[in-house]
Amino acid sequence: MKTSLRYKIALWMVWVQLALLPLASYMKSLGGYPDLWRWNLLNWIIITGYAIGLVAWPISRKLEKPKVLRLWLRVDFIVSLLFLLPFASIMYNEDWITVRATSGKFVLYQHHGFLLHSEVLRLGEKHGIFIRALSKNAIYSHYKQNIDEFGVDTVAGCFYGYGHGEISVAWVLPLDRTMHHPDTMRYQKNARIINRLIETVYAAQPMGNYSYCSSFVFPDHFAGIRYEDKEIFYKDSVMYHIDYEPEDSVIVSKWQTNSDNIPMISFPKHSMSYMSPDEVRRFITNLERRVAR
Repeated sequence: MKTSLRYKIALWMVWVQLALLPLASYMKSLGGYPDLWRWNLLNWIIITGYAIGLVAWPISRKLEKPKVLRLWLRVDFIVSLLFLLPFASIMYNEDWITVRATSGKFVLYQHHGFLLHSEVLRLGEKHGIFIRALSKNAIYSHYKQNIDEFGVDTVAGCFYGYGHGEISVAWVLPLDRTMHHPDTMRYQKNARIINRLIETVYAAQPMGNYSYCSSFVFPDHFAGIRYEDKEIFYKDSVMYHIDYEPEDSVIVSKWQTNSDNIPMISFPKHSMSYMSPDEVRRFITNLERRVAR
C-alpha cells in the first residue's frame, strides 16, 4: 500500500502542509500595513493549507499507513474543518486586494472580499512581492469601476486620473512624501502644471451630469474641492457647500467650525450652471469679496 499512488499523494500533501505552516507564520509577521502582499500571496498559502487538510485524509482512507500518519491526517482534517468557517471571513470581508490600474511602478488598489467591497481606491507602489501604500488620500469609487486614465507625476508631486462605471470619478491629488505628510513643496512649486491638469482631467471626465464623486486639491493654499452627486464642497479655511439639489435654485452655504449659524445664499438655478473646479474657486473668491463689502 505504501507504494500506491494514493498513499504517495497523501504523504506529499502532508509534507507540503508542514512546509506551509512556518512559511505562513513568517509571512504574517513580515507583512502588515503599509506593506501589503502582492497577488494575495499569504491568503492563497493559508487557503492551500486548509484545502490540503480537508483533502488528504479522504484520499488516504482505507489505505495501510503508519499510526502517526493516520492520527495526523484525522486531526488535521478535524482542525481544518473547525477553522474553515472562521477563516472564511477572508472570503467575506476586505482582506483581499485587487489592482485596478497601473502606471509604471505605481498602482491603484482596492480592498475587497467576495461579498464586501471597499468603496475607495488607494495609491501604492510595487516593491518586489509587496505593494507599499503611499498616500492617505482615498478616491471614493465603486468596486466595478473602470479606470480610463491613471498617472503619477513624481516631478510635480501628484497623481491623477478618471474613470467611469456605476459612478464617474476624477481626481488630482498630491503625493505623500510619507504616509502622513504631503509633499507640499513639489505640489506648490508646480502650481501652473497642477492647475492646468485639474482642468484637463475635469474636462476629460465631465461632471455636467452630476458626477458622483471627484476630488481635486489646488496647489496654492491646498484648498480642496469635492463633487458628490448634485453637491460641491469647497474647503479652504472654511467649508462652502454648493447644493444643486433644489428644483429652482442653487443654495450656497458657509460651514464654520464651532458655529451653529450657517449663512445661506440662494441663486436662481438658470443663472448658475454646474461649475468646473476653477470656476468654483473664482465664484467663492468673488462671493467672499461681496460679503466683505
